[in-house]
Amino acid sequence: LQIHTTDDKVHKSYPVVIRGDVNGDGKVNSQDLRRTQRHILASAALEGYFLSAADTNGDGKVNSQDLRRAQRYILGTLDSLL
Repeated sequence: LQIHTTDDKVHKSYPVVIRGDVNGDGKVNSQDLRRTQRHILASAALEGYFLSAADTNGDGKVNSQDLRRAQRYILGTLDSLL
């Protein structure tokens, strides 16, 4: 999120984390599931805000529970991610 001045200069910037959106494209989809799986299997580590987005249940860890919640959200059997 960026707040601009009247002359369109960036005044302030704030990060926005969308739970489940691990690649930062604004959507929760199979690409996010793949990135979360790779993190869990230790083949590609997530860091910073991407790691926070992968923690869909907010317990401070990224594991199979988070992956399952994201899957359920994509399938429409879970109304929201946190």
